Amino acid sequence: MHTSTSRKFTLFDAMVLIAATGIALLPLRLFLAGFPGISAGSTPAQILRLGLIVDAMLCPVAWSLSLALWVLRLRQPRPGLPRVFRQPGMAASTAILVYSSFFMTATLISLFLNYFSSGIFTQHMFIPMNFVMWILILAMSFMGITVFAVWTVLWLIGAWRPEPSWIDRAGRVLGIYWVTNSLLFGSAVLAGFF
Repeated sequence: MHTSTSRKFTLFDAMVLIAATGIALLPLRLFLAGFPGISAGSTPAQILRLGLIVDAMLCPVAWSLSLALWVLRLRQPRPGLPRVFRQPGMAASTAILVYSSFFMTATLISLFLNYFSSGIFTQHMFIPMNFVMWILILAMSFMGITVFAVWTVLWLIGAWRPEPSWIDRAGRVLGIYWVTNSLLFGSAVLAGFF
């Protein structure tokens, strides 16, 4: 039987998580500057749209916490790397990190190719679309799908190895957030809210 040392929550962990949250809260100033709020006579559609906006403001926090948990999970004490990457919390954080890296790389390459093929960005689909729609909404609509796919594969091959520690549980909570978020934003995009 494999025994592992459960990782205790340390002051360093708290500092990293606070720093990650603080960095992620910086973009909120941009959102809150033009935030219309909600009035007494708001329709259900306006309330739903407001809820989606609030959720979109929480996504940078969830993303930075996913990255912070990924880095913290690699610190000792921990089991061997093959076992660590089979933990659902670490698998969710890794899926978010890989998906985000791929999405940003694909966006930058497409902008680069468009710039050198036409000399300006006028024909790129990124420019006519709303920047927030392209970078946030589209990306958020698919992040949870990657987490769900990785979790499904882990479960199907019998490699699902949860650990009763704070760090794996926090990763699982963030994974559930991303899956729920993708369902919410994917449905909102298909319904024409954005």
